[in-house]
Amino acid sequence: MEIKTTSVKDHKIKAVVYGASGAGKTTFGATAPKPIFASAEGGLLSIAEQKIDFVSIKSLQDLRDLYDYLKDQKHDYESVVIDSITEINEVIKRGIESKIGGQMKIQHWGELAKTIQNILTMFRNLNMHVIIIAQEDNVIDEDKISKIVPSLNGKSATKMAYFMDIVAYLKINKNGERVVLTEPHQRLLTKDRSRQIGNDKKPNFTEWAELIAKGLEVTEEKVKKVDTLDVSPPKFKGEK
Repeated sequence: MEIKTTSVKDHKIKAVVYGASGAGKTTFGATAPKPIFASAEGGLLSIAEQKIDFVSIKSLQDLRDLYDYLKDQKHDYESVVIDSITEINEVIKRGIESKIGGQMKIQHWGELAKTIQNILTMFRNLNMHVIIIAQEDNVIDEDKISKIVPSLNGKSATKMAYFMDIVAYLKINKNGERVVLTEPHQRLLTKDRSRQIGNDKKPNFTEWAELIAKGLEVTEEKVKKVDTLDVSPPKFKGEK
């Protein structure tokens, strides 16, 4: 067994960003450092001028091939953007239906959910920044509250959020500005383990990474100061 110590340099952010069509999710993904896109929607026109590398995802095998390349081959990419997991869900669903020659039954929906979870786990474990883009969906939760969540079948959206650092909702406000929400909200599936983004930061992933790294550096410095405190027991009067 090898015991390791985490460091600021090693930390890679794993994020889910979701919202309505036209909210700027793809544009946001392009703000990540040295990104490569797994594009299942063919909607990269908004970032065409940036000449960002991408792989078209038309099958589950395309996605596996990209994962194998990023894991095993030497490359300069620092971030991978899955655009979007909602459409990839449909790609896999069509693949299953093609294989069985008809509509999916209950057991096939379970197979689809497990496949999506495995994909998310694989990419999350890459030593890169990982951004999962999703469309939004409206659901009624167990407390009968209407919520906006990432669009995935069944409870996959909630499970996806469990093992990501940030789950952010991107929208356009009344002033036509793109805003991102990560703080807990009754009607949104949002979270921010870093506690650095909040609801007032610009939707720029590279700036997020810098903020989070700075926050980790402060935490690391505090830990070192605590480690160097004189914690020897007090001496009593007359004791040398």
